[in-house]
Order: sequence, then C-alpha cells, then structure tokens
Amino acid sequence: IINNLYNFVELIDNNNCIFNIQKAKLILKLKEEYE
Repeated sequence: IINNLYNFVELIDNNNCIFNIQKAKLILKLKEEYE
C-alpha cells in the first residue's frame, strides 16, 4: 500500500517541491500508523 501511494504521489507532483515535501510528511505519518 505504502509503495503504491508513494509512486502515485510522485506521479502527481514531479515539479512541485513544496507540495512533495508535504506529501512526504503525510506518507511518513501513514507509515507510522501501519507499523
């Protein structure tokens, strides 16, 4: 699930660095919940 989500996020915003950082933080939060 996490890998697919990460790939999806990368597809959405390749060019928007700040948005990518926000998404990365969200992914880290989700990872913590799954572990």
